Amino acid sequence: MLIVDSPSLWLKKFLMERNLSSPNGNPLFSYQMTHDEYRQLFELVRDFYPKTNVSWSKHKDWSACFVIYCSEWYRRDCCAQKWEWFPLWQRFHFELTASQRADIIPLGLEG
Repeated sequence: MLIVDSPSLWLKKFLMERNLSSPNGNPLFSYQMTHDEYRQLFELVRDFYPKTNVSWSKHKDWSACFVIYCSEWYRRDCCAQKWEWFPLWQRFHFELTASQRADIIPLGLEG
């Protein structure tokens, strides 16, 4: 079971569980996230959300966790036929602006 220590540690443990040292470029769903990993990733994204106005580039690992969680949430829990952010904001109890998402998503996908 993964323990939520920090975004970078969670990512390292997540990859190690799959015998990977870095992402392999496969689609995010192919990593076959467990229920416990999914639950812990939600807590990590929620609890480590950067609450200050700082450069997102300093939060690359959190951004990667956010992107992975959003992808897995859509696959598991989203019942809409199209992507909507509102249900995620309700779950997290925070909201990212379009401008923030434009910075965070590419940053998260790079990691």
